[in-house]
Amino acid sequence: MGEAPHFFVDAVDQATVADVRRLVASEGLRLGLHAPLSDTNPVSPNPGIRHETRRQLLRCVELLAAMGGTAMVVHFGYKCPFGLLDPSRLPDLFADSVGPVLERARAAGVRVLLENNPRFPLAFVQDAEEVLAVLARHPDLAVCLDVAHAHTLGPDGARAAAAALAPRVESVHVSDNAGDRDSHLPLGEGSLPLVPVVAALEAAGYRGPYILESKDAAAAEGDRVRLTQALEAAQGATPAP
Repeated sequence: MGEAPHFFVDAVDQATVADVRRLVASEGLRLGLHAPLSDTNPVSPNPGIRHETRRQLLRCVELLAAMGGTAMVVHFGYKCPFGLLDPSRLPDLFADSVGPVLERARAAGVRVLLENNPRFPLAFVQDAEEVLAVLARHPDLAVCLDVAHAHTLGPDGARAAAAALAPRVESVHVSDNAGDRDSHLPLGEGSLPLVPVVAALEAAGYRGPYILESKDAAAAEGDRVRLTQALEAAQGATPAP
């Protein structure tokens, strides 16, 4: 993730890029990168902020391609105070920021995946209908579905988002919460209806990665077991294609 405490994109040197590329090749890994989130905003009405956001996203594409990766996750951005004055401009501001990134990514063989936002009053895009409106304008974009983010929109938010967005989903982020905030609880400690969510994705033909957003190694092992059980339950209830 191009974010503290992991790393900042401008601080990555060529030796690190070469080391990661060798590891990806030798281990047969599938590498993705989460673009910076803090202090960037693709829907800022300030052209300078959008310029810096675009520059960092372009740098991420360059780094990821050089490392042998293929998928870059970005967020939609947020409404700053001046953006709230004319929200009808936000789709155009997003296109101004992301359009050149999509062109560079296409040439580099990198897929750009938009991650849905959790419930947040200033979020540019949150629910599936809003996500689909952005996708309709940008056919090169795919979706990174964060099921925990969708769960903060309501008890059926995650399952509904999975069903609506599945044809464009190329990666899934998984953690749990109580529906009130994106608290990254271990699976089973919140109220996320994991099996129905996974079943909705599997029924729509999703066969991509499920990425556990666990807090530590111990939690990750428990999450892996619970996700495996949910996948087995969902696949058992899903007719074979």
